[in-house]
Amino acid sequence: MTRRAGRISAALFGVISLIASACSPAPDSSYREVSVSDVKEILTEKPRDYRLIDVRTPREFDAGHIEGAENIDVQASSFRQIISEIPRDEAVIVYCRSGNRSAKAVGIMQELGFENISEMKDGWLGWSSEQVETE
Repeated sequence: MTRRAGRISAALFGVISLIASACSPAPDSSYREVSVSDVKEILTEKPRDYRLIDVRTPREFDAGHIEGAENIDVQASSFRQIISEIPRDEAVIVYCRSGNRSAKAVGIMQELGFENISEMKDGWLGWSSEQVETE
C-alpha cells in the first residue's frame, strides 16, 4: 500500500506542477526591470528616448527626485486617467521609493496597453544611496 500511495503522490505532484506551469503568465515583452546604473546610463546617453515617471506622492517627490522626472502619484484617484494620456508606444521608466508602488503602476500600465515599460529596481532608495545627482 505504501508503494501505491507513493505513486499516487508522485502522479498528483506531477499533475499539480503541470497545471501550475500552464497557469503562470507568459513573460511580457512590454516590461523589463532595470537597475539604478542602467537608468543612469540611459539618462546620460539617451535622455530624450525615455519618459521618466516618479509614482510617489507629491510630498515625496518634492523632497527629492531624479532630474527630469515627472510626478504621477499611483495612489491618486486620477492616476489611471493621467497615465492614459501618455502614448502607449512611448518608452517609460517608472520608479517609486522602493519598488512596491512602481509594480502597481506597471500593472495598471500593462492593463492599459503600454508597450515599453521599464521599472527601476530599488527605486528612489537605490538611486539616492548611489548619490546620483538629484533635482
